[in-house]
Amino acid sequence: MRFREVVFVLFVIFFGLLITLVAKQQGCAGLFWREQSYSYPEGGTTSCPLYSFIKIVNRFGDVKVSSWDRALLSATLTKQIWAPNKKKAKGIAERLQLILRQEGNTYLVSTNREGLNNITYDFQTDMHLMVPLNSQVTVDNQRGEVEIRGLAGDQEVRNIGDRILATDIDGNLVIKGRDNDIVVEGITGGLTVNNLHGDVTITKVEGELLVENPYGDVKADQIGGKARIISKHSSISLSKIGRDIEVIAPNSRVWIREAEGSLVVETTNEPVSVEGFLGEVHIKTTNATITMSTAALLAGGIRAENSNGSIQLSMPDGVSFQIEAIASEGNIDSDFQYTDLVFSQQEGSTFLTGTYREGGPELYLKTEKGDIILKKIPSAGVRERPSRRED
Repeated sequence: MRFREVVFVLFVIFFGLLITLVAKQQGCAGLFWREQSYSYPEGGTTSCPLYSFIKIVNRFGDVKVSSWDRALLSATLTKQIWAPNKKKAKGIAERLQLILRQEGNTYLVSTNREGLNNITYDFQTDMHLMVPLNSQVTVDNQRGEVEIRGLAGDQEVRNIGDRILATDIDGNLVIKGRDNDIVVEGITGGLTVNNLHGDVTITKVEGELLVENPYGDVKADQIGGKARIISKHSSISLSKIGRDIEVIAPNSRVWIREAEGSLVVETTNEPVSVEGFLGEVHIKTTNATITMSTAALLAGGIRAENSNGSIQLSMPDGVSFQIEAIASEGNIDSDFQYTDLVFSQQEGSTFLTGTYREGGPELYLKTEKGDIILKKIPSAGVRERPSRRED
């Protein structure tokens, strides 16, 4: 055999061993036998106080957690195994076991997957758990969907690489993930989400909301407490927010509707749109447009700063304000005309300063290489800012 042929054979052998090693480490060693699938269920039940700490640890499988009014913890493990034949699959299933035990004041639900690294076939471990209603659950999962619903108490979900669904949680919820699409609905407490590379959709959170989600879109609706969104290279959509809002999201489009509290937005290169605000507003962006509209009488000041983009503010005729507007290398077009409002121009810039009607909240609008537009909208439906409870 020639030298080149020997080198080629050695390379093929080495490459094959490398693929097998990587596959075993990633839990997909049976990739070549995916067409042969076998399923084996296993269940376990243990007594569990109504108020319990439960930790669920799983890899390469789905986890579903629901509640009932029993002092029992029930777990069903479905072993999905890919192997060249049923005999091989059954042998793996017999070695792969459900772990259900108490460790101190915590109940652990897991598998012995980590001890089966010598298995060269692929298998998936799906878990379905029924837990007491008031359990405090922690889910630690990878490469599978997580669904948690109908629990009373503080919950935490950690997952990598798949979807997370959480609904009807009577308490606080913390979600930590990566490469996950996350859907949350119906949280009576606060919600914290820390994710990367995935979209986050949130509906009906009574407490405070904190979301850190770079490179993924965020949609939140009907939030009772404060909302803080940190992201980049994404799209942020917030509606019906009951308290203060802060959005720090470079290179992100921001759209906000019906904001009860104060509002802070910092972004770049993407437009900002705010419809229906009642509190103080601070917006800063570049290379985009800022559009603000409110049918309510102004209760707080507005500070909007932009460059290479316009600023448009629409308000009802009945408002009163003080204004300093500066359009460097741009124009100012205003529907609001009053004797105490002064237009001026200097070195290519346009200025609007003074007081409209009785004065009041301060408006500071500044843009470079863009226009400022002030529009009147119908005064029908103008409402006073509602009172807010103390923090």
